[in-house]
Amino acid sequence: MRTLILLLGWWGDVILGCHAYSFQTFAVGEVLTAAKMDQVEVNIRDHQHGVSSVSAAGQIFDDSFAISGSADATKKVRIEVDTLLTTGATRVWTAPDANITVVGTDTAQQLDNKTLVTPVINTSVSGTALAAQAAMEAGTSTALLVTPGGQVFHPLMLKAWGEANAAGSLAAGANMDAPTDTGTGIITWNLTTDMSGVNYSAVPGMRTTSFNGAARISSQAAGTVEVTVTNYAGTATDPDAHSIVCAGDRA
Repeated sequence: MRTLILLLGWWGDVILGCHAYSFQTFAVGEVLTAAKMDQVEVNIRDHQHGVSSVSAAGQIFDDSFAISGSADATKKVRIEVDTLLTTGATRVWTAPDANITVVGTDTAQQLDNKTLVTPVINTSVSGTALAAQAAMEAGTSTALLVTPGGQVFHPLMLKAWGEANAAGSLAAGANMDAPTDTGTGIITWNLTTDMSGVNYSAVPGMRTTSFNGAARISSQAAGTVEVTVTNYAGTATDPDAHSIVCAGDRA
């Protein structure tokens, strides 16, 4: 049987570092019952853990409970309940059977071995999981993510295309600046971003209903392609429209 004879009426003040609780004021010489002994043990335990406010229902208030570091007591963690919880709500935290680190919603942290089910990503993605230009040009990875701006570097992607009228006015295209009307039947295509060298494939075309003829490349550089359209007699002739596609390694 546990018994404690108090020599001081404010035994709680002495033991708990001047934290006096109404249920710890006993008469001098009083022999504590088992129930009162249990209450004293609870109060001592709560004091050791930094609890200074406990409700009648045994609830610990968030502004009076903090966990201090065992090596550095100035480092503390406190759980804030009032800010985000709905009034009247009780939220349950279930501890996993593993050692974990809490993840913050606005904190830069590395996550390993996580499976995201139907994630919604509202900002840009960065990191080594994205295929850089070199990886796209190699065209061998089946694990890296491809971005719209990066797919152009894949060897099987077109690097430029365009269509222009007989006067050299660009009607549509990609990676193509305004062409130059060099002369009758001759157009010079000007790439916005050059190819990495002169060794790439450029396929010219023309559209016309007035003659039979062909479009041929008369000169080619990293950023320009000159095309001449002739009829079957070999005479340079303006078609109704010029066109071109380019494939290869882009700079």
